[in-house]
Amino acid sequence: MKKILIFGSYPIEDAQHGGQKRVEAIVKTYKTNGFLVRYVGVYDRSFYPKTGKHDIALHIDRKFNLTSALTSDMSVGKLIYSDLKVRGRVKLLINEFDPDIIEIEQVFPYFGLAEVLRELRWKKPLIYNSQNIEYDLKDKILKGAGVNNEERKAIIDDIFSLERELVRVSNLVITCTKSDSEKYQSWGAKNIVCAPNGTSELIRNSKLSEKLKNEYTGEGINKLILFIGSAHPPNETGFMDMIGSKIGFLKPDTRILLIGGVSELIRQRFSVDYRQYCVPLRVEFVGRVSEEKLAAFINIADMIILPIVEGGGSNIKTAEALMSGKKIVATPIAMRSFEEFKQYPNVLIAKDGVQFRDSISLLLRSPKLQLSNTEISKLDSLKWESTLLPIVGALKEL
Repeated sequence: MKKILIFGSYPIEDAQHGGQKRVEAIVKTYKTNGFLVRYVGVYDRSFYPKTGKHDIALHIDRKFNLTSALTSDMSVGKLIYSDLKVRGRVKLLINEFDPDIIEIEQVFPYFGLAEVLRELRWKKPLIYNSQNIEYDLKDKILKGAGVNNEERKAIIDDIFSLERELVRVSNLVITCTKSDSEKYQSWGAKNIVCAPNGTSELIRNSKLSEKLKNEYTGEGINKLILFIGSAHPPNETGFMDMIGSKIGFLKPDTRILLIGGVSELIRQRFSVDYRQYCVPLRVEFVGRVSEEKLAAFINIADMIILPIVEGGGSNIKTAEALMSGKKIVATPIAMRSFEEFKQYPNVLIAKDGVQFRDSISLLLRSPKLQLSNTEISKLDSLKWESTLLPIVGALKEL
């Protein structure tokens, strides 16, 4: 039985955002297919309250500002080597578990692990599990946040150099999209497998769904539109670009529900926006909810919107929305790696804000759309057990 030790930048206990859900699914898939797996998240505990058995949750004592918040994954990654206690714990984890394979989830842990592995003279297989072209995504996030060019360039150059090194030295590189695979191939990757993002079956709780539905209809709200996302800056950017405060097109009995960490980001944005006077009439800031309650919201929703305008990789929320069978309005970027579903009758693609809002109105007026048996059957390909299967085959050959 092969043993795989995975290092990541967050815990997977109580997985909330897409990155956590993907790694959680990967760990489960490995175990189901006969591998012995141990996951180690190394992260700033102020961002994640839940801690796994082998995680290293750190208290980062630093002057907090916007740039430090947006680069905390880099800072923590570097502490894996620069902090003697953390370095010792990581070495002990590796030596005690004695893995056959080490897998690095996203590039950031490698900032410190590179030196640790050199000191341990690691010669066994190394896997880089990528979710995005990280230097490019971080560049867009920092630029959007207004970080000055000189500081931004230094950060991006640091990530770019490390990301290229990790791609070249890895025995296997895992990607989410074909375009990412092509980029890494141009960097000299030895072996690449593309495993798109997927989703799990929707939890069904009819009592909770009925309770929520009655609460809204009791307030005269008959149409519910969901935007589900983590506190990831591109999620906020997408919503503001595609809808923002231009919500007068919605009827009084319609609400956009913002669910997840993105809810707080957008709330903060509107708190300093002079145009916010209409927002409370059509937008509800729900915030983070349990998986069971999230499923209930999806069950009663009329529509799910995917206003993603930047970022790499593929969007897990797209897979979840498609699996739900609900009406969907999405940008082309939100459909990256899900292109085969763009022609589904419940999906409209919109390239700009005007088109996005018009598509919402059009779908809200249209009758409930029924997918064919063939279309429903094809949705099974979105389940994690299907999307992650290529990785299992590649692991067995290492």
